[in-house]
Amino acid sequence: MKTETEKKIQPGYEPISGYVLEQLIGRGGYGEVWRAVAPGGLKKAVKFVFGQHDEHRAQQELKSLERIKCVQHPFILTLERFELIDNQLVIVTELADGSLEDIFQQHRDRGSCGIPRAALLSYLKDTADALDYLHQLYQLQHLDIKPANLLIVGGHVKVADFGLLKDLGESDCSLVGGLTPIYAPPELFDGRPSMHSDQYSLAVMYQELVSGVRPFTGRTIAQLATQHVHNAPNLESLPAADRPIVARALEKSPERRFGSCTEFVSKLTTPRSTPSVSSSHESEPPQEPTEHRVEDLPQLQAASGLKHGIMSRDALVIALGGTGADILHALRRRVAEMHSAPPVRLHSVLIDTDPIALQAAKVIEPTDWMPGCRVIDTPLRRATEYRERGTEHLRTLSRRWIYNIPRSGTTEGMRPLGRLALVDHAAAVTRGIKNAIAELKSDGDEDDLSIYVVGSLSGGTGSGMYIDVVHLLRYLLDDAGLERLEIISLLTTNRMKGDPNRVLGLHGTHAALHEMMHFMKIENGYPGDPGAGWPSIPAARTPLKSAYLFPQSDAQGARSPREIATEYLWADATACGHLLETGRRLVESDDLVMDQPQIRSASMVWIGDARRVQAGVLAQPTTRLLLMQWLGDPKSAAELARPVVDRTIRRSFLNHESWIKQSLQYFGKDRADRRTALMEHLRTITPDRLSIADVAHAETVKWLQSIIDGERELIAVQEITRNIQHEISIRLQDRRMNLASAIEALSTLENHIASMIPSLIEQAESALPAAPHSGSNQTLPSSLGNLRVLRTACDRGETVMQAVAARLAADTAHALKAELSKLKEDICDGAAKVALAISRLSEDTNQRGNPWDTMDGQSRSQFQPLLESLHARASSQWLIKLAGPNIQSVSVDAMNTAISGLAMSLIGELLEHLGSERIAQSMESDSRLGLNDSGSGKETAAMSSVGSDSIGMTGTHSLSENRETTSAPVPLNMSDALVAVRPPLLQCGGKQRLFLVCSSDNECEKFESEIRQSHEGTLTTFVARSAASMLIHEAQQIPLDRVIRLLGSVTGDDGRISGRLHARTDVQFDKP
Repeated sequence: MKTETEKKIQPGYEPISGYVLEQLIGRGGYGEVWRAVAPGGLKKAVKFVFGQHDEHRAQQELKSLERIKCVQHPFILTLERFELIDNQLVIVTELADGSLEDIFQQHRDRGSCGIPRAALLSYLKDTADALDYLHQLYQLQHLDIKPANLLIVGGHVKVADFGLLKDLGESDCSLVGGLTPIYAPPELFDGRPSMHSDQYSLAVMYQELVSGVRPFTGRTIAQLATQHVHNAPNLESLPAADRPIVARALEKSPERRFGSCTEFVSKLTTPRSTPSVSSSHESEPPQEPTEHRVEDLPQLQAASGLKHGIMSRDALVIALGGTGADILHALRRRVAEMHSAPPVRLHSVLIDTDPIALQAAKVIEPTDWMPGCRVIDTPLRRATEYRERGTEHLRTLSRRWIYNIPRSGTTEGMRPLGRLALVDHAAAVTRGIKNAIAELKSDGDEDDLSIYVVGSLSGGTGSGMYIDVVHLLRYLLDDAGLERLEIISLLTTNRMKGDPNRVLGLHGTHAALHEMMHFMKIENGYPGDPGAGWPSIPAARTPLKSAYLFPQSDAQGARSPREIATEYLWADATACGHLLETGRRLVESDDLVMDQPQIRSASMVWIGDARRVQAGVLAQPTTRLLLMQWLGDPKSAAELARPVVDRTIRRSFLNHESWIKQSLQYFGKDRADRRTALMEHLRTITPDRLSIADVAHAETVKWLQSIIDGERELIAVQEITRNIQHEISIRLQDRRMNLASAIEALSTLENHIASMIPSLIEQAESALPAAPHSGSNQTLPSSLGNLRVLRTACDRGETVMQAVAARLAADTAHALKAELSKLKEDICDGAAKVALAISRLSEDTNQRGNPWDTMDGQSRSQFQPLLESLHARASSQWLIKLAGPNIQSVSVDAMNTAISGLAMSLIGELLEHLGSERIAQSMESDSRLGLNDSGSGKETAAMSSVGSDSIGMTGTHSLSENRETTSAPVPLNMSDALVAVRPPLLQCGGKQRLFLVCSSDNECEKFESEIRQSHEGTLTTFVARSAASMLIHEAQQIPLDRVIRLLGSVTGDDGRISGRLHARTDVQFDKP
């Protein structure tokens, strides 16, 4: 059927009688789809195919519609009608709720890698049913299977868009146009579609939708065609059980694929089972979905545009065990290696059973910015000592631990032993923390105090001590009047996967989280410990709700838990403190979740060079100091200007006698030469006319003016100006001058030349003969003879020549004065721009002094050489422009950015050099202390008191093994960074917020643009001058019970093993 109309496609347009367009749904390369109201008020989808009906695409689609119009299936989108409107193909179908592509994007926006596997397989089952129906009954292949063409109607998938539908029985299947190369099977690029082509596309789509990663990563049609035809697919992002199944569906030869799409999906739904232990760890927990819902927290508007320079805070870090010692060591090393005033004064307490870690903390010299660490030694005693001293104060602990102390004297990963050591030294612990709080309170303002507890839940000491220490800390802070201070706990653990070598650590984490969940419940609270003298803390005051857990991530580029804990603490205690504190606040309704304990997590990755942190702090102040040197001090300008003025006057002969002599050179090289030339000219005049004085004067002036070359005089003025400008440029570059002295030099020269002009004019007027005026008839007596008339006229002519030369010199002086005035105005404009640049840098850095003055002597000694290097690199590009005619091309902001960038590069190189020297010195010192030995960490079997299973563990690491916490992290590209920064605990659900922290507005704009290309969720941006560019992914409100169940699933523990690692016997913990 063909209908004619000329109406424009827009809302209200009725392309077919009774079908009124409402809203554009989507537009692609071959057409657009509108929602329309059909007769009876039903909603339908109306598609307009681009191009005339006789064009290739429209003909192809029309041919496909003729094939599909008789096909009816519950999972194939219903075709209502199609016809030609104004020679354009219009198709009416049922209206879908969305597409599989929409569902995938929704999950990505919530932080998931893709659609949960169970839900996705349900959708693909519908798809496979429809495709096999087309294949088996009609010999038709869709050939454009992709998420956008699988529409959702009533919770089920319906296959749509049959523009490439092919009848495999036809002979004209040679070339398929309009295919989507991301999902196209290799045979389509060869023009030979087969019965199993759609299965290949389905497999590509499955991997993308479940993992967020495609098996082929090409970006162009040529790259994708090559990969589909020749390359093996990358299936690493899939679960191990899925890989052989998807690999078969992606066979290059269609005959080697599954017999049908349904068989392929069926294999995915019921993958082959294996008796191996590893597969049980990789499988999903029973009755637990692969991914729980993750919601975006709102963007923090208040953080937008904030700028921070150098700021100072006081932080107290309570470090527990080997991991806590490593984190504390990294923080103290960072403070010690700061080459400017550190942004944090670091107070610290280290509690450990390991004497090596404690010795390392003791030998670090205290400074104003790093008071001495309070080291609390909590060694385990021998069993006989406990018997002799009595165990009355240890009533909350199981006696089996008291009398089963390892021969090594360490906890060996057993958290009850960590708590035993803590309770046994309760008085020393209480006293040490109390004194640290008093010191902190006396040194800082309450509004600028931060409190942290760091340690590992997978070790023995940290995991066993944490809960008691954090509650004791809460009580002591309240007792000291610091009730408002939040305690941030940063806790690490192992990778949450089954690992026979690290399973004890996960059991310990399991037990610790179970205890935390118990004490967070409103009906429980922390009971204290009478034997240790520790009071109870109600659940309403629990410090556990501000605890972060950092498990190891498997993502490429992800940092270790210890590094994340260190960097998060540093960011929170310094430039990003206000931002992260704001992000941690819960909305009011979230106060109701006390009956469902939750935990937090976070991750950080660098997208810039982290070594630029200190360089970023120093770069702008250094740039400001350089610009101040360029600008100069007017008080000393005259002294610096004098050599330039004297040299210019001497070399350019700037005095009236020399200039008159130079002007006379136009008329001859000496007096004899000039007189000869004048006489030759006068001989051309008849004696009777020459005898008339007016005639002789006029002819002489006329002749002299004909000789004068105005262009030559202008060139001379420009040459002198260029020489002066060149002299100033050289002296600016070699730092013998600055802009203030350049302006002073030009002013002095301008005044000198101005003083010459009156004397030149006076000499010009005095040199003229008392002479005849125009119209005079005065003549020489004829008796003098012709020769004498000629000589007399020549004498008078020489006097006129002297006057003309003086006048010419005065005119030249005027021109030179004007050129110098213009040059001075340009340099004044340049000086004004430098002053504006200094003002803007002072505003940005919130600092007017020289931060280098706060550094140690070694660093201070490098400041002047660094400033000279910065001047050498920047002056030719910027300072010379500021002192020349191209001043208008100089942008203040561009200049600040460019010079700050150069400064950052130079400072970074300098600090890296200084840091290398100090690390070498530190390592030499560590070697003398014996810290470079293998440490106390050893792998061991589980204690018999835990059970008969062979359970491995990871012990305490030595400090020398963890120097990576202070090394510069490798920046990632943005797509990798967004994957690496996702906290692994988000698989248990919760809420998330992504922060972008940059050191400049320009950097922030650049990175935000890159992030928006692959991240559609909320993004909070923040400018911190003293921070490297990084992403911080904050995870909040993660249900703790889900984390515990996840740990149970990966360890195969039903609570019996972790239950034996509970550190108290006086509390009845619920079964997890």
